[in-house]
Amino acid sequence: MAAPSVSPEQLTAFLERFAWPEHMLAGGRAPLEFLWRFEVDAPIASMWPLLIDTSRFNRALGLTEMNYEERDGRLHGTVINGGFRQTWVEVPWQWIHGHHMEAVRDYSEGFGRWVRAIYEVTEVRESSFELLVYFGWIPRGWLGEKILAFAFPKLGEDYGRLLAELATAARQAKVSPRFEVSRPSLDEASEARLAVGVRELISAELPAPLVRQLAAHLRSADDLDLARIQPKVLARRWGADTRTLLRVALHATRVGLLDLSWDIVCPHCRGTREEHASLSRVPGESRCEVCEIDFDTRSEVSVEVSFRVNPAIRKVGLHAWCAAEPSHREHILVQLRLAPDERRRVTLTVGEGLFRLRGSEGATTMLDLSPAADPAPLAWTPTNSGGEHSRAPRPILELHNDRDQPIDFVLERARWSDEAVRPGDLLSLREFRDIFSADYLAADVQLAVGMQTLLFTDMVGSTRFYATRGDAEAFVQVRRHFAEIFEVVAAQDGVVVKTIGDAVMAAFVDAASAVRAAHAIQRRFPASREDLDIRVRVSLNRGSCIAVRFNTEIDYFGNAVNLAAKLQGSAGAGQVTFSTAVRDAPGVVEVLGELGVEIESLTVDLPALGGEIEVLRWTDEDGVDPASSLAMPVARG
Repeated sequence: MAAPSVSPEQLTAFLERFAWPEHMLAGGRAPLEFLWRFEVDAPIASMWPLLIDTSRFNRALGLTEMNYEERDGRLHGTVINGGFRQTWVEVPWQWIHGHHMEAVRDYSEGFGRWVRAIYEVTEVRESSFELLVYFGWIPRGWLGEKILAFAFPKLGEDYGRLLAELATAARQAKVSPRFEVSRPSLDEASEARLAVGVRELISAELPAPLVRQLAAHLRSADDLDLARIQPKVLARRWGADTRTLLRVALHATRVGLLDLSWDIVCPHCRGTREEHASLSRVPGESRCEVCEIDFDTRSEVSVEVSFRVNPAIRKVGLHAWCAAEPSHREHILVQLRLAPDERRRVTLTVGEGLFRLRGSEGATTMLDLSPAADPAPLAWTPTNSGGEHSRAPRPILELHNDRDQPIDFVLERARWSDEAVRPGDLLSLREFRDIFSADYLAADVQLAVGMQTLLFTDMVGSTRFYATRGDAEAFVQVRRHFAEIFEVVAAQDGVVVKTIGDAVMAAFVDAASAVRAAHAIQRRFPASREDLDIRVRVSLNRGSCIAVRFNTEIDYFGNAVNLAAKLQGSAGAGQVTFSTAVRDAPGVVEVLGELGVEIESLTVDLPALGGEIEVLRWTDEDGVDPASSLAMPVARG
C-alpha cells in the first residue's frame, strides 16, 4: 500500500475531472482539500461493494455514529464530533459503478459549510487497482479549518491500514472482522428465552441444524445484518433450502424469536417506504417523497416480506455511520446529475443483461447488453427516449441534458433482485396460513403474488355419488378425500387456497411440484380403490395472480385462476389437464419424463378466454374404470 499523499499536480488534475460547483465556492473560505492515493492489491469487483458501503467502512475507521432523519424527501443528518454538533442535508449522491462515487453534504451547523467526498478507482491489473480518496471542505470559520486540518491527515493513514486489511480478506474470499462486527453474547434472560424457542422449534420437527444456525445468527450477528433479516439471502449464504428456512422463520415468529414485517418498497429507489407488522395494514397505495412518486402495491415487487429480531431476544436499533446511498441502491449502476445542455461520456462496466435508462422527468429507455450486439456508443437525451436499444457489453453512453433544468440520469438493472421474499412466497406456505390465520388483506387491497401454478381438483360424478351414498356417508368420504388431497399438496410444498363444495383449489410456487402433486392425487383415488368410492379430475395452469380478500379469507384472482378452473371441463376421472404455460415452466418436462405419463394434445375452444387454445392431458390408467362414463373421451389434436 503506497503512501497516501499526492502531488499538487495530481490534485489539480483531479479537480479538472471533479470541479467544484460555483455555488459552493461563492461567499465562503477557500477549499481545504485532501487527496490520497492507494494501490489496492485486490480486484475492483471484489472491493467495490466494500467501498460503497461507506457506513460499515466509516464504522471500521472508528468514526462516530450518525443520526439520520428523512423529512420532506430529504435526508437530514446530525453527529457530535469533539463536542461540536454537526448538522447537514445529504445532497443526492452521484456515481458510476466500478469507477467513482461522490457524496456532498450541505451543512447548516458545524466545522464546514460544504464537504465533498469522492472515491475514484482505476484498474491497474485484473488483480489490483488505484484508489483516489478526496475530501474537500469549505470551512465555516478559522476554528473549523484548524480542526479539520489537524484531524484529516490521520484519517488518511487509517484509510491505508483498513484498505490493506480489506484487500487481504477479499483475496482470501473472507470478510474482515472489522467490517462485520459480531456481538459476544446475550444477557442471561435473553439467552434463556432463545434456548426455549430453539427447543420448541426442534420439537415441532423443524430441522435442528438450521434452527441452531438461525439461533446463532440472532445471538451474535452484526446489528447491521439483523436490522432487516432476509431468509433468501441467509439461505444462499448458508447453503440451505430457501423454503425450509422460510418455514423455520415463520415458526420462529410463533415462539417469539422473530417478528414478521410487510415492507412497502418504492419502485424507483427500491427503498423501504413503510413497514407493517400485519398484512391487514398493507395499503393499496403509497408514496416515496425522495423520488416524488405515488405508487400502488398491486405490483409484484412493491411489497417485500422480511423479519426482525424480537426485542425480547435482542434489541437491534437502526445504526448509520454514513448515508451510503450507492450501497442501499445497488440496482442503480449510474446516477449523475447534468446541468442544462451538459454532456457526459460514460463507459459502462456492468456486464450483460437488461437495463433501464431513465431521467428524473420520467423518460425511459431499455438497454439490452449482449455480446452479439452493436458496439457503437449510445446517445441518450430525455427528449429522445423510449424504445429499446441493444449494445455490446462495456458500451459508451453519450448523455446530453437537452432540457432547461438539471436532470438526474439513472441507469438501473431492469430485473428486480430474486433475494427478496415476496408475498407469493409467503402465501404459498401452509405454515403462514396456519400461524397467521387471523391476518387478512384490507378489503380494498389487491396484492400481487407473482407467478403461481394453480391446481384444481373436482369430484367426478358427484351428483350420483351423493344420491347413492346418503348425506352422512357422503360427508365422511368427502372429508376424508379432502384430508388426503391436503396431505399431497403439503408434501409438494403447495398450499390449499380454498375448497369450493367438493372441489379444491391449491397453489404452488414451483410448477414441477404442482405436476408431482397432480400425479400423486390421481394415484390416491384409483378406480380399484375399495374403501373410498371417489374419483377426481385435476387441472393445472400457471400465471400471475393477485391475492384479494374474500369474506375473511385470502383468495387468488386473475385470468390464470379462471383458465385453471375452465380446464376442468377437459378432464374426466383419472385424468390431468394442464396448459402449455405449465409444460414450459422450468423442470416440468423432466418431471413428466420421470413420471412416465403419456401426454396427449387437445385443442379446446374457450370463447370466454379468447377462443381455441392448446391443452395437454394425461390419463392415469389405474384411475379410470374402463366401464365408467366418468372418463373423458381421448381427444387428440
